[in-house]
Amino acid sequence: MHLDQLAVRPERMRQGIGGRLVAAVIDHARACGAPGVTLTTFRDVPWNGPWYARHGFSVLPESAWGGPSCGRWSRMSGTWASNSRPAS
Repeated sequence: MHLDQLAVRPERMRQGIGGRLVAAVIDHARACGAPGVTLTTFRDVPWNGPWYARHGFSVLPESAWGGPSCGRWSRMSGTWASNSRPAS
């Protein structure tokens, strides 16, 4: 399953809303039998990578992307065991 976009209004940030949204996507993917969740984010936004890493995602090597790459992007993937959740 691919998470196309995640946004939280600036005045609502740092309240756990984004984390709950990601958890809902992961729960839905698991319920649908998906092996994981992928997303694409900007490499040059310093907080994106660490934030997604805290929610169980890691950077996929460009060789695993399956299409043309762009140096501004970073593709990330979250996977899990059937009875666990990524760390929050």
